[in-house]
Amino acid sequence: MGFACSAPADALAIEKEVIIPIVGTEPKPTEYKAKDEAATTAWQERKKLIPRIRRAFCTANNLAASDAARLAAQDPEPVVRLHPAEREQRRSSLSSSITGFALQGELDPSTRLIDRLSTILATGAVKYIPWSRCTTSKAELLEVAEVQQLTIGPNGTLIKAAEPEGPECDISTDLLLDSALRRRALAADISGLIAYSSMHAWHEILKEALLAPPVPSYSRVSYSQLSNADRELWAMVAAKCRDGCKQLGPDGRTAFEKAWNDSMQDIKIRLLLAPLPRSHGAASSSAGSSSSGGAPVLASGSSRPSSLEAKFLNELRDLKKEMGSNKRKFEQPGPKRDLKKRGKPSMPHALKDMAWKDKDGNKLCFSYNLKKGCQHSTPGGSCRAGRHVCMVPG
Repeated sequence: MGFACSAPADALAIEKEVIIPIVGTEPKPTEYKAKDEAATTAWQERKKLIPRIRRAFCTANNLAASDAARLAAQDPEPVVRLHPAEREQRRSSLSSSITGFALQGELDPSTRLIDRLSTILATGAVKYIPWSRCTTSKAELLEVAEVQQLTIGPNGTLIKAAEPEGPECDISTDLLLDSALRRRALAADISGLIAYSSMHAWHEILKEALLAPPVPSYSRVSYSQLSNADRELWAMVAAKCRDGCKQLGPDGRTAFEKAWNDSMQDIKIRLLLAPLPRSHGAASSSAGSSSSGGAPVLASGSSRPSSLEAKFLNELRDLKKEMGSNKRKFEQPGPKRDLKKRGKPSMPHALKDMAWKDKDGNKLCFSYNLKKGCQHSTPGGSCRAGRHVCMVPG
């Protein structure tokens, strides 16, 4: 209906192209009085619809213009925001139902986090929420607003720059990470995507795997494994929610919640949380625990080398030491080789029991004393093999 008029801003065009085709025109008087009275009564009833038609056309035209502007803006990630009154009503309802902690301070999720989860419910496009994006409302309050900028689009036109991602939360210790995961579950409940108890059950599985003592010859479950398992769970849920994430029945559960509860028991997810052998596994999770003062190991990498890397480094260090010792052994200076002090060399069979050096200890040439002879010097001279003298003893 928003496109029923060629000139939406022209009142005469609206009346001619929208109102008259629906309501019609006022009937003209005829010579039949009864017929005129019936036509006039019908016209008066149809005339009451004119204000409603105008309002419906105006609303439809505004919605059509809004959709056209949204498509022209080329916003790749639309955000569906809850109305402030509805958001606060859901927050209050959840706060009264949970026990053991208060929904405030470090456990109060930010509006941005709630909107990201409500967007998943409205659009059906499941997108992973990283741990570092599970911010608090206090961090959102202290966020400094940035100046809106323009950028050049692919076709050379100026478009509005993408909004900044916002602040990141601190997850450097076990306690801060636990608070971040709890905020994500609370925000998911407020948005209507999934109940807090269902998402928090998965977070408890992660904590149980992290704190479980390893069996002999196995390493503790690392923070990298927790992050990988969390991402894989979201990927499985996204694959099962291609038709949307809306409610399935009167129980209030959404398709996202059903896929979540089914996927977190999948064997592939549980295998990602299994301890790994020390010779082939990742580093111990104690590298990222708060008791050791380090930061949790996220999917970007480990704060310590794995046992396999450590073994390779040790072998490389031993090899370098061995090469260095051999090099020093070869380069170590020793006594010069003196032919006079060497032992009796291996002699040809024809020269067996012959003298291989003279009385002064000089070496004698073997080739000179054989039938083939030596052409490198004259009799009585010397070549590289020795003196050209007879080797017969005496």
